[in-house]
Amino acid sequence: MMEDYASFATAGGESSYRASARESLLSADAVVFDCDGTLVDIRNSYDEAIFATTSLIFRALTGIMLPRERLREALFELRRSGGFNRDTDSVYCLLLALLTGLPDSRLGPVASRLSDWHENPSLIALLACPKAAEYGEDALRESLADVLSYVDDRGVRSVEEGVERLYRGKKKGQLIAKIVQEMRYSEEDPGPVSRIFDEMYLGSELYSRASGERPLLRLSRGLIANEKMIIDEETVGFMKRRYGARLGLSTGRSRLEAEFVLSGLLKGFFAEANATFTDDVLQEYRRRKAEGTDVWPGKPDPYPLRRTLAAVAPRRGTVYVGDSMEDFIMASKMEGFEKDVHFVGVYGHTLWPHQTKRMFMEAGAAAVLHSVNELKELLL
Repeated sequence: MMEDYASFATAGGESSYRASARESLLSADAVVFDCDGTLVDIRNSYDEAIFATTSLIFRALTGIMLPRERLREALFELRRSGGFNRDTDSVYCLLLALLTGLPDSRLGPVASRLSDWHENPSLIALLACPKAAEYGEDALRESLADVLSYVDDRGVRSVEEGVERLYRGKKKGQLIAKIVQEMRYSEEDPGPVSRIFDEMYLGSELYSRASGERPLLRLSRGLIANEKMIIDEETVGFMKRRYGARLGLSTGRSRLEAEFVLSGLLKGFFAEANATFTDDVLQEYRRRKAEGTDVWPGKPDPYPLRRTLAAVAPRRGTVYVGDSMEDFIMASKMEGFEKDVHFVGVYGHTLWPHQTKRMFMEAGAAAVLHSVNELKELLL
């Protein structure tokens, strides 16, 4: 598959396209964008919030400071599976994998601390750190590797099932099951993972506006303030002239988060009906649950992209631009994939540019670009 790619150099870096997909890309008359890592650089916001939240909660539960590099490696394994579009899923599963490396004698107190936190959800209650557990570098590496070997595009479920298989019939399995229960991690319940992550990312004021909850961390500045736009004015102008009203957005952000960083684009680039947010995904999830189907409709489920494509219809063909394996898998689940839906991967603003570029080419993306701004050269 990789032999079919032709490359071209740009100011940003090398970009490639599949020769067999070139004509289809040029004839497409609609473009849909992912947001994070595609339109907006999130390396110092969402990605940093994953590391900070995981480290903070793990230290609160165990007294242990985590080496950042191990978390980076583990996060890459999660993301390339295609099942971790929601960053809180990544935090939850990293914590679960790390906790399996603790001695059984320390897991009971961890469950108790989580239970106490629900009774008194304050920063002081969470950060009253216990004495550090016996937990060396080897245990950390082995526990992460063992659990993450089960990861697939089902995301959280694959990790929870992996832990259950690893420790079935053992005391550790019972203790981890109790921890999972006390974490109360779900799409709708703002347990400690979601509450702390959201406040880390949004900052205390915006978090309170979005959730209606009292802040825990009292941060004057959230990591969202670190975000920078990737797409430049020249690319925006080209896309508007070329595709007009057939420009869409399919993002895992809430509308409020998107408005904070994309206010100009949301008003002048995407028609309101052409954008799909987490708010829309949550509404669909509640509809599914009411009908007896407990399946989260976010990426890589095709619902978000299908919803946006319906808004930009009628169309002859669509280019979908994203930066993650979740984006690719979602596109691949669409009716007409590689016929009238073509995936273009961008890699230059990921934490692992070289690996991401190779991953997209091995998967057979129609094109792989350094950034969204190379679309001008690709689609002319």
